[in-house]
Amino acid sequence: FERAGKPSLLLGAAYTASDVGDRLLFDPNPALWKRDFAAMDAVGMNVVRTGFSSDWRRAMLEPGAPSEEVLRAATALMLTASDHDLSVIFTLFRGMPEVWRGTRPFSDPASLRGQKEFCAALSHRLRPFNNIVWEIADRPLDPSSGGTFEQREASMLAFRAWAAEIAGVLKQNGNGQQT
Repeated sequence: FERAGKPSLLLGAAYTASDVGDRLLFDPNPALWKRDFAAMDAVGMNVVRTGFSSDWRRAMLEPGAPSEEVLRAATALMLTASDHDLSVIFTLFRGMPEVWRGTRPFSDPASLRGQKEFCAALSHRLRPFNNIVWEIADRPLDPSSGGTFEQREASMLAFRAWAAEIAGVLKQNGNGQQT
């Protein structure tokens, strides 16, 4: 991790707002974020981890129609983090991703189309920010789920292909400084 071109330790925390928890992008409170981020900055933190844990349909009810309110909230979050020199690890999908009009989260073409449109809208809106690290999925697969080795291997291969598709969308719509 580099800051101002020099190696830096990551010091930070997962961030959920004290008033609405992990629903901070649906019920934004930039004044609270400003206070929280100032306190983090004051003790030397330089990174927060936050993003979407559920309610992706509230962020984009139908594929191709992202919520302007959620996009504005994400922009406000990034502006506030930037004001306090905080990098943001932004989680797109915590747990299984939304399927939108599809049936299988990692392999259904309709699901992938909706997920890509969601990620494209968000990464395009947040293109100006160099202080963002995209986390595509947090715990998308349960490694203890049953099945044969071959079934688990097929699931992992499908997940890898899916993650590569989403990463391509982020790279295409974000900027070269984002990772």
